[in-house]
Order: sequence, then C-alpha cells, then structure tokens
Amino acid sequence: MKLRAISTVIVRLFALNLLVTQGFSVVPYLFATRAPGDVAFPVALSLVIVVAAVLWVKADTIANVITQGVESEGHAVTVLQLRDYYSVAFAAIGLFYAVGHLASILNWTAAIFKKAAGTYGTEWQAEVKGSEISYYVVPFVVGLVLLFNARYFATLLAKRQQAGEAASASKVESDASSE
Repeated sequence: MKLRAISTVIVRLFALNLLVTQGFSVVPYLFATRAPGDVAFPVALSLVIVVAAVLWVKADTIANVITQGVESEGHAVTVLQLRDYYSVAFAAIGLFYAVGHLASILNWTAAIFKKAAGTYGTEWQAEVKGSEISYYVVPFVVGLVLLFNARYFATLLAKRQQAGEAASASKVESDASSE
C-alpha cells in the first residue's frame, strides 16, 4: 500500500467528517422558521456540501500533492490492501458517531417515556421537538450504517479507486509511448 493511497483515504475521511458534523449541526435549522429573505442557512449548507464534495472528488489529487517527493514507485508502507484501510476507517467513523450519540438517544428516550407516562392522551407530544431529537438520531443511525456496512462500502470505494488509478496509469503509459 502506497503512502498516496493512505493519504487519499485520510482526505476522504476528512470530507465525510466535515459533511456529517457540519451537515448535522444545521439539522435544527431545517425545522426552524426563518424570515422569507434569509439565505444564510441555504448558503451555509450548500457551501458545506460543495467543500465536502470537492474534497471527496479531489482526494487523489490532494494526496498526490501531500506525498509528492516522499515515496518511490517500488516502496510500500504495509502489506494491507486499500479495502482494509477503508474498512477500518468506516468502522471507526461509524463507531465514533454511534457511541457519541448513544447517551443522548437514551436520555431522550427516557424523557419521552416519562412525559408520556405523566400526561393524559397525546398532550406529551406537543412538548417533544422533532428537530432536537433528529439532531441526535440522524448521526447515530448514520454511525450504525457505517459501522455495520463498513466492509461493503470499503470494497466499493477500493474497486472504484483502483480502477481510476489503473486508467490513469494506462493513460500515462500511452502518453509516454506516443512521444
């Protein structure tokens, strides 16, 4: 495994982390009422999505710049495959979000049951704010999805990245032979 491939995985993790942390921090604003001319929220959300997408798409280019002059063609850092790095990365990110939001999920669940038991009928539902609950539930669910599907996502990304590297290597070889 080359240092460039490891750097690509790390840059993509930063992109995913940016999207998840900043994207979910604006979830409460989805449910809040805003003034008709207020464009700050859509612009901020769009900017986060664009920056994360650019980081994700250009991860290989960024990794090339980071590792320029550091590695030689034949030098490998480890014998692990790219899929293994992605698997560990997705599982770690998933575990981070699932465990990080589990306590809040349990607190909200206990509070909802307490409100439901202490009031008659459906009056307790007026006190429960969906935006506050979704702020914790959505990252928790995303974390579980990443954790339990880490190997699947890793295999998909590794195949795609290796296909892209093979295509760029064959293009470089064809360009070199035409000269």
